[in-house]
Amino acid sequence: DRGRKIVVWNLPYHIRWQDLKDLFRDFGPVIRADVQQTADGKSKGMGTVLFESEADAQRAIDDMTGKEIDGRVIDCRLDRYAQ
Repeated sequence: DRGRKIVVWNLPYHIRWQDLKDLFRDFGPVIRADVQQTADGKSKGMGTVLFESEADAQRAIDDMTGKEIDGRVIDCRLDRYAQ
Protein backbone atom coordinates (compact mmCIF):
# COMPACT_ATOMS: atom_id res chain seq x y z
CA ASP A 1 0.00 0.00 0.00
CA ARG A 2 3.06 2.28 0.31
CA GLY A 3 2.67 5.30 -1.95
CA ARG A 4 -0.99 4.55 -2.63
CA LYS A 5 -2.50 5.12 0.83
CA ILE A 6 -3.21 8.60 2.12
CA VAL A 7 -4.26 9.91 5.51
CA VAL A 8 -6.94 12.61 5.64
CA TRP A 9 -6.98 14.81 8.76
CA ASN A 10 -9.62 17.20 10.15
CA LEU A 11 -12.63 15.52 8.59
CA PRO A 12 -16.10 16.64 9.69
CA TYR A 13 -17.29 14.19 12.34
CA HIS A 14 -20.37 13.14 10.37
CA ILE A 15 -18.26 11.73 7.51
CA ARG A 16 -18.42 7.94 7.20
CA TRP A 17 -16.30 5.64 5.04
CA GLN A 18 -18.79 5.76 2.16
CA ASP A 19 -18.68 9.57 2.15
CA LEU A 20 -14.88 9.56 2.24
CA LYS A 21 -14.72 7.16 -0.69
CA ASP A 22 -17.14 9.36 -2.65
CA LEU A 23 -15.05 12.48 -1.91
CA PHE A 24 -11.92 10.93 -3.41
CA ARG A 25 -13.21 8.75 -6.26
CA ASP A 26 -12.74 11.56 -8.81
CA PHE A 27 -8.97 11.10 -8.51
CA GLY A 28 -9.00 7.44 -9.53
CA PRO A 29 -10.19 4.04 -8.40
CA VAL A 30 -10.45 3.85 -4.60
CA ILE A 31 -9.77 0.37 -3.25
CA ARG A 32 -10.69 1.14 0.35
CA ALA A 33 -11.67 4.08 2.55
CA ASP A 34 -11.82 4.00 6.35
CA VAL A 35 -12.74 6.54 9.01
CA GLN A 36 -11.13 5.91 12.40
CA GLN A 37 -13.58 5.68 15.30
CA THR A 38 -13.47 5.72 19.07
CA ALA A 39 -14.54 2.64 21.04
CA ASP A 40 -18.10 3.98 21.19
CA GLY A 41 -18.32 4.41 17.39
CA LYS A 42 -17.76 8.18 17.11
CA SER A 43 -15.51 9.53 14.37
CA LYS A 44 -12.02 10.67 15.32
CA GLY A 45 -12.07 13.16 12.41
CA MET A 46 -9.45 11.33 10.36
CA GLY A 47 -9.42 8.59 7.79
CA THR A 48 -7.42 6.74 5.18
CA VAL A 49 -7.95 6.23 1.47
CA LEU A 50 -6.20 3.52 -0.55
CA PHE A 51 -5.91 4.20 -4.28
CA GLU A 52 -5.15 1.84 -7.12
CA SER A 53 -2.08 3.85 -8.16
CA GLU A 54 0.53 6.13 -6.64
CA ALA A 55 -0.26 8.81 -9.23
CA ASP A 56 -3.93 8.88 -8.16
CA ALA A 57 -2.92 9.19 -4.50
CA GLN A 58 -0.55 12.06 -5.23
CA ARG A 59 -3.16 13.87 -7.35
CA ALA A 60 -5.67 13.56 -4.49
CA ILE A 61 -3.15 14.98 -2.01
CA ASP A 62 -2.31 17.87 -4.32
CA ASP A 63 -5.93 18.76 -5.03
CA MET A 64 -7.61 18.10 -1.68
CA THR A 65 -5.10 19.47 0.84
CA GLY A 66 -6.48 22.78 2.08
CA LYS A 67 -10.00 22.19 0.76
CA GLU A 68 -12.90 23.05 3.04
CA ILE A 69 -15.50 20.38 3.71
CA ASP A 70 -18.46 21.46 5.79
CA GLY A 71 -16.47 24.23 7.47
CA ARG A 72 -13.33 22.15 8.16
CA VAL A 73 -10.10 22.51 6.18
CA ILE A 74 -8.68 19.06 5.51
CA ASP A 75 -5.05 18.00 5.27
CA CYS A 76 -3.94 15.00 3.19
CA ARG A 77 -0.59 13.19 3.31
CA LEU A 78 0.88 9.88 2.26
CA ASP A 79 0.54 7.26 4.99
CA ARG A 80 4.13 6.79 6.09
CA TYR A 81 3.19 3.62 8.00
CA ALA A 82 1.67 1.84 5.00
CA GLN A 83 3.41 -1.45 4.22
